[in-house]
Amino acid sequence: MIHILHHQRDEIIGWVDEVIEDSHVQAIKNNEETYEFTISAIQRDADKIKSRTRLLIPNEDGDFREFVVDYTQDRAIPMEKDIVAYGSFVDLQKLKVVNPQVLDGQTVRTAASTVLGGLPWQVGITDHSEVNTWSIEKHLDAYSALKEIASLFEMELRFRVTVDGDIVTGRYVDFIERQGINRGKEIVLGKDLTGITRRVLADRIVTSLHCIGPEREDGTRLEVTVTDDAAYQNWNWLGKHLVQVFEPESNNKDMTAEMLTQLGKEELQKRITAAVEYEVDAVSLEHIFGYEHEITRLGDTARVKDEQFNPPLYLDSRIIYVERSVFDETQKEYKLGEVIEYTEDEVMATWRELQSLYALKIVKSNTAPEGNSNIIWIDTSQVPNISRTWNGTAWVKSTPTRANEILFDDLKTIESLKPAQAGADVTGNNTAANTNNVGDQPAANVAGATVNFNSRNDRISALPANPTVATDGTSVDHTINTDGSADISFEWSFSGTGDAYDIDGFIVYVYQSSSSSAYAFGTTPASETVYFVSAEKRAFILYGVPANRYYTLGIQAYRGVDDDIDSTGFKKSSIVKPLVTGENPYRPSSSVAFAGNISGTVNGVAASTLTTQASNGDAAKTLVDANKSIWDRSGNINSDGTWNTSKLAGDIDTSANAIRASSNFYWYQGTLVAIDPNNSNNIVQISSGGIGISSDGGLNFDTIISGNRVVSKELIATDDETQAIKISQNAITAYYEGFLGGRALLSVEDTVPSMWDGNLINPLIEGYGKMYSQRVNIPVPAASYTDGDYIEATVSIKSYANVAIQTVSAILCQAISKEWYAYEVTGSRTFSGELQSFKIRISPNYAYSSSGTTVSIDLMVIGWR
Repeated sequence: MIHILHHQRDEIIGWVDEVIEDSHVQAIKNNEETYEFTISAIQRDADKIKSRTRLLIPNEDGDFREFVVDYTQDRAIPMEKDIVAYGSFVDLQKLKVVNPQVLDGQTVRTAASTVLGGLPWQVGITDHSEVNTWSIEKHLDAYSALKEIASLFEMELRFRVTVDGDIVTGRYVDFIERQGINRGKEIVLGKDLTGITRRVLADRIVTSLHCIGPEREDGTRLEVTVTDDAAYQNWNWLGKHLVQVFEPESNNKDMTAEMLTQLGKEELQKRITAAVEYEVDAVSLEHIFGYEHEITRLGDTARVKDEQFNPPLYLDSRIIYVERSVFDETQKEYKLGEVIEYTEDEVMATWRELQSLYALKIVKSNTAPEGNSNIIWIDTSQVPNISRTWNGTAWVKSTPTRANEILFDDLKTIESLKPAQAGADVTGNNTAANTNNVGDQPAANVAGATVNFNSRNDRISALPANPTVATDGTSVDHTINTDGSADISFEWSFSGTGDAYDIDGFIVYVYQSSSSSAYAFGTTPASETVYFVSAEKRAFILYGVPANRYYTLGIQAYRGVDDDIDSTGFKKSSIVKPLVTGENPYRPSSSVAFAGNISGTVNGVAASTLTTQASNGDAAKTLVDANKSIWDRSGNINSDGTWNTSKLAGDIDTSANAIRASSNFYWYQGTLVAIDPNNSNNIVQISSGGIGISSDGGLNFDTIISGNRVVSKELIATDDETQAIKISQNAITAYYEGFLGGRALLSVEDTVPSMWDGNLINPLIEGYGKMYSQRVNIPVPAASYTDGDYIEATVSIKSYANVAIQTVSAILCQAISKEWYAYEVTGSRTFSGELQSFKIRISPNYAYSSSGTTVSIDLMVIGWR
């Protein structure tokens, strides 16, 4: 399911539970992440998905991925909507600018906290505790700054969000040594897999690096060259190395030749492994792995054997790209990169293990098969299923299934690790802690860092001072663009000393409407737009907006603070507005006008062509007016200038001529056009493509009748006003006493017509038959159940007044479970004219122990009104 979030608030406002197709892409390179999907344009909540809308999709491990809609595309035939979204973390490019500076003694966490301060994102997991100097040599956006930190500490970035109910509770940036793990995956190429593509990317091939170190105190730079013999043998050209330049991202002015050489070798190996990619389809991958419950994730290590090479090629690789469907788990593709090649001798031992593995037989059963070391038994008697192997005397679990079965490296279990006494200094094993050090850092250094932490402005609890907006009518101004739009400028002042003036930036609020009435911010937040600007700004320009609308502007100072200072993460001043008449609200112009000449095309026709055609038309009119009396020898033209239609004979080419009955009804260029004389925005046109209607003066047309369908909000079949059949969006209604006496035959509440028994002359159910169906889910607590036990639940009829079952013929119950059966509780029905609710029970079919589950019940109510 796709969760739809409000574009400015972290609240879930809708869902998408069905798609026509979808694609979720993740890649290691550049943290690429996109989500594209197609839905029906008329399904529920489709209209809530717009540009900048935020989306949440479930990840494969139970968490969520957040996206921002880049653009949408609606198609009338078929009625579908395409949505393209990108990972929400990309918006960090627009939320903050980091100034050039040198930050000494930085850990991953302190450097990242500097970047994320005041933003909706916060530092999550960090797999690095070393200290480094971060030199920021140019202005960076927040996203680029995070990537620099990851490169400096040789980490990889991972972005994630947490959700509680309908609210996003956190956005986190993790710095980890490497995404993915080694799950022991084996992929055989060229034989069992047909969906494999191997690419050698020539532009990435390199056999040598010329390494240049950081500039030293005397202005010189250390230079060394590293090579790879295997790469040289594979890819040299005429005995020459393929060389690239490498400058490590380091500010270590004391770097030695040994250090530079080591960095160069590591970089060369990365570039060599990046030169080969494999693309694998998920079905084949699952076939090779052999277990449905096994998983493969972005960044995982995978072993590859390619039998198409001679001698055979053996590889270790990494999954660097994953494309999957959120709604169809069978649709999944991978790309493999970072490839390391081995000889056949180097992997012969592993090959023999693979041969033994392929001889195994997998048996799924809730009872144990006969003991055999070549069988893997998937025990289905427990949920989740357990994999077991034969140890010669008994079937044993392949993996732990309980916490006390998990051992740490020191053979301790979770059970053996008890919480320490409150306030005690302890290590990970509850032994006495060395309070002289924290981690591997002296306690004095940590204390110093704490002092620095408390002096940051995100520890300041004082409210920011209010910005000042001039009251002389100079705070808002505008310029009119040649396309008729306006650029509106808004200025303020902000100066002073003390904590109230230590801020992270300003929030500009904009509200636009067609009303000249004053607006108070917060009245309709959904209609307000906010912009974040940096602390040094004192002006803001709103570009390219309609000039004839009214704009209410406001400015607010803010400071990002830690959660213990303010649970919202911000301290904000009041929103200050211009109060001068004419600026509250502000309207650039009462009219919209283009300036200058139109260039390019108009509806696909060059503007110069239209100018020529208009000029020719004027000349033709002048010529006709001057020569009408000469040419009209046979009375073809009436005295008022109209054509004498009695003179017409033969065909009229409607592609070049319009046939008009009036200005509201005419035939033009193969299309019959009818305009509502009371509302010129309502237009009907009939052409070979069908019948179309427009409610916006002809800018857009909806096809209501074509060669293969009729689309209408309402269809009525009648011979007079007393008897009729009406088909609307949610019901089929029969009328027999005028349109006020209608009765629903079919509606969205699952009603049906009168029902008959073929053995009877009269209907089985007289009057207006009704059938209502519903599925309910009943929670089953963890417990042991025997014959006679039951769990009871109340079923409420949805929209009972519309369903309108006044008399019940039968209530049918079916439990979707082999352990339980369902039945109605006698005398439990409640009515208010119509059936409102009733109770059902489920009881076990046999003695049964539940670990906690949910039983689905399908219900059907048959009756009449």
